[in-house]
Amino acid sequence: MERGTEPDLFFFDIQPEQRAGLAELLGEHHLTLNEVTPVVTMRLKSVKGRSIADIRKDKNDTRPGWLLGHEFRSTYRGS
Repeated sequence: MERGTEPDLFFFDIQPEQRAGLAELLGEHHLTLNEVTPVVTMRLKSVKGRSIADIRKDKNDTRPGWLLGHEFRSTYRGS
């Protein structure tokens, strides 16, 4: 890619009904909406069949505590 052609902004949590307004706002600033990619927010509920609550109680478990309550953001797309 040419320098300056890679995106440098990431808008998060834009709802479908807000997309046209965002595109209009970007256009006013001579920017374009290049790609819309869905993002899913999630947390762990269990690990290998053990609930997070049970894992937290286990004093022998070596997983870092932040991991068990962390909010992950993942994406998916067809290509």
